Amino acid sequence: GLQIWELITQVRALGIKHGATQMKGDPQAGAAIFRANCSRCHAVAGEGALSGPDLTAIGAKRSYAELRGSLGDRDAEVASEYWSVVATDSTGRKIRGVRLNEDTFSLQIRNEEGRLLSLRKGDLKDVELIRRSPMPSFAGKLSDAQMDGVIAWLVSLGRQQ
Repeated sequence: GLQIWELITQVRALGIKHGATQMKGDPQAGAAIFRANCSRCHAVAGEGALSGPDLTAIGAKRSYAELRGSLGDRDAEVASEYWSVVATDSTGRKIRGVRLNEDTFSLQIRNEEGRLLSLRKGDLKDVELIRRSPMPSFAGKLSDAQMDGVIAWLVSLGRQQ
């Protein structure tokens, strides 16, 4: 018979770990809830704002538990690609945004207006990396069924990719 580790490997290879076995929300209701609560900061399939990460493919990348955790506790686990920065230039002006890329000499961010900026580190006085999410917690604001709907919708989008 199959060893447990072989079974786990097969299940993961099928992508079942991405919440497919646990889906219980109404995706259509979830889409409306997303548009009302999340699209001020997040875009999906070209619709919405860009001050937060684009969530078009998030349903294919994160498990149900991870997505649920993000909605309930915004700082549960913020992946490094969603860290934000506050850079201070030589004049003392603060530049805020989502950190997109960084190397030895430069930092690329998407600012709060959604514009892409490339900053030379040599021109900056200070760069503060923020590993917390600026997203508000939806615990107590959205019901379990509403959160499940948003997750079901995001997962359904991920499957269409």
